[in-house]
Amino acid sequence: MRLSALVRRRQFDAELSEELAAHLDEAIADNIASGMSPHDAHRAALLKFGGTMQTIEAYRDREGWPLVEHAVQDLRYAVRRLATRPMLLVTTTLSIGFGVGLNVAVFALLRAVLFEPGRTARAPEELFLVLPGLSYPNYVDIRATDAFADLAAMQSSTLTYRSAGRCSEAMPPSHR
Repeated sequence: MRLSALVRRRQFDAELSEELAAHLDEAIADNIASGMSPHDAHRAALLKFGGTMQTIEAYRDREGWPLVEHAVQDLRYAVRRLATRPMLLVTTTLSIGFGVGLNVAVFALLRAVLFEPGRTARAPEELFLVLPGLSYPNYVDIRATDAFADLAAMQSSTLTYRSAGRCSEAMPPSHR
């Protein structure tokens, strides 16, 4: 029901207005039947019924998704305002694009510098990466041969520790 109210807003509003008008007409008819003049019956029905706009808004909030509807309204308003001022639209678009691009570049640089394992060499094209890893005895055997100019190893593991009845895991940055 909520999704259909969001998509079919105009039809939903028309049906709601018709239903409210029918209830109001029925209350007016009851007041006239009890002996009131048509003018007094109409006024009494409106007072008893309450404000129609407040009733419509309360029903919309209950049946729809108010946050989504207000966000869509705000977005429409912003687009209309920006369309009337093209220079502001261009400036805003360029500012947002520049900001997002700068944030992505800084994040990528900091991630590479701070969290990626460092690989440096005089001749990077001569580096080899052995996966899924090497056992320590195999590492010692390969290092003892003259197959490579130098050999380095890195170990990554998960540490489990207990404190005050809790069990926690600390993972290295490469596994987060």
